Amino acid sequence: MLLRMIMCIAEECTIAHLRFPHWETVQDPRSVFGTVARLHAVSWLHVFGTLRGIHTGSYRVVWRLAVLPRAQCVFNIVFRAKTKNKRLVEARLPHNIRLLEFGSDYFDFVLSDLLEVTEPFEDVDVECKCTSREWKTNLMLCSVRLEPAHCAADDCAV
Repeated sequence: MLLRMIMCIAEECTIAHLRFPHWETVQDPRSVFGTVARLHAVSWLHVFGTLRGIHTGSYRVVWRLAVLPRAQCVFNIVFRAKTKNKRLVEARLPHNIRLLEFGSDYFDFVLSDLLEVTEPFEDVDVECKCTSREWKTNLMLCSVRLEPAHCAADDCAV
């Protein structure tokens, strides 16, 4: 069941401008999939995909990512998930100057609200997007997953 509730960004999502010098797909043994999408620099950031056939229930939406040193404008990126019935949850990374300067290892960014899936085997669209004119730089996107809200976070983690 977990395989249907997690998606590799580099292999299963559509990434606008997925070509060097904007983005590249890189091998990374720290990723559960072994591959990540690395953002170098882009002004129009749009990454999206669909998790198919999700059971009814309440879910935490978890984006696995890393912010690289000297990142720019990553706090403007909106991370979201939406059901086909238009139930939507979204959030931005909290502002943290140390994160921009020094970067981070991979971490789980959990959207603050739960996503309610009300139809059996409903598809869930996920995306991260920022189309402002500022250049977004130095971000690594690993995966996005849904965790049942009734699970303890440590029990559901991949």
